[in-house]
Amino acid sequence: MVYQLYRRTELPSPDKKLDIFTDENDDYTYFLAKYYTDTCIDYGQLIKIKKKGKLVGKEKRTIYGTPKHEDFRDFGYGC
Repeated sequence: MVYQLYRRTELPSPDKKLDIFTDENDDYTYFLAKYYTDTCIDYGQLIKIKKKGKLVGKEKRTIYGTPKHEDFRDFGYGC
């Protein structure tokens, strides 16, 4: 999936970064680093905190760059 993103988007630069937001799957962290320099992307994750199968909170985490936390979107998947 990251390879398809790489092929279909304009290459980012430090002046024109690519904004990426995902769930907490760590695979994205490793694969994005293979295709993009961390100075060219703003990448954040939305972490869903669950207890006994119920959603009890959410955490917005910065992985690379300076993603705007207000731009994170939660579409309710996995709730």
